[in-house]
Amino acid sequence: MPQTVIEKIVQNHSVGLNAGQKIHYGDYVTLVPDHVMTQVIATNH
Repeated sequence: MPQTVIEKIVQNHSVGLNAGQKIHYGDYVTLVPDHVMTQVIATNH
């Protein structure tokens, strides 16, 4: 079964995979992202 785009991105940033190992839906992985984007919305009441 081919990988989805999200599975390919997650595989690129996964830690501890064996050479040639592919991830699929339902797999547990550990990630090391290059960047983390957040958004903080502040409201004044």
